[in-house]
Amino acid sequence: MLFGAHISLKDGFEGLPDRAKRVACEVFQFFSRSPRGGVVKPIDPKIAAAFRARCAALNFKRWYIHAPYVMNLASPVERTHDYSLGLILEELNRAEVLGTTAVVTHLGSAGTEPKTTGIKQVAAALKAVLEKYSGPVKLLLEISAGAGSLVGDSVADFKAINALTNHTWGLCLDTAHLCGSGYDLTTTSLVQKVLDQWDREVGLKNVGLLHLNDSAVPLGSRKDRHAHLGKGHIGLEGFRAMVAEPRLKDCDAVVETPKDDEFKDDLMAMRLLKTLRGR
Repeated sequence: MLFGAHISLKDGFEGLPDRAKRVACEVFQFFSRSPRGGVVKPIDPKIAAAFRARCAALNFKRWYIHAPYVMNLASPVERTHDYSLGLILEELNRAEVLGTTAVVTHLGSAGTEPKTTGIKQVAAALKAVLEKYSGPVKLLLEISAGAGSLVGDSVADFKAINALTNHTWGLCLDTAHLCGSGYDLTTTSLVQKVLDQWDREVGLKNVGLLHLNDSAVPLGSRKDRHAHLGKGHIGLEGFRAMVAEPRLKDCDAVVETPKDDEFKDDLMAMRLLKTLRGR
């Protein structure tokens, strides 16, 4: 398992690899645009080439893009649904230009409609993705913490999406979101129980990325609040068990924990995870 952090794009693509290396990342994640969405210019091929070359020079082999937070594939509102589908396709193509391994996306909310409606909307969008994108970048569906009518807060949701699309989708498991949606990761035995369930229902081999975040809110809170590793309601034993899990040994892991101006918190997180891994 290789470790990394979410790195800010504030200084452009060219500086991303160096900022990731500065905090001892082995992989990294970033937004390719504002997380609030909006119109964005195509990525300059020269900038993309320089980015890929710098990643190679610093020995990065994999990096990941997180889709904008405005993504709502589950929306029953046609305009919102179609906009979100367009964003996903755009992100996959931008990721390909940058040599990215995968794009991670939240699925969104059904709003005032039943969750079953949201699941059908997600499935319709993902079918369109299969029809319109055939490149090398993987699309990973991230678990949500389950507030409101969010889709993707349970293994059952992802199993249903796979069945409706006749396709097995890659997944991103976020530990804080798992905690928020009621999956207890506080002990080694409980982690094993949760992972066994996900393995039976959707296959842990399909987990393409982990988000290792502690939770600032209690188990089953249905809230998404990240905390530093070992400082929240999951605790270090849970993260030690995740890192040691043989079925996840080839899966990269990224932290999305609170940051300080000097990025010392990210560096401390990398050191902690490498200690749990045994360097």
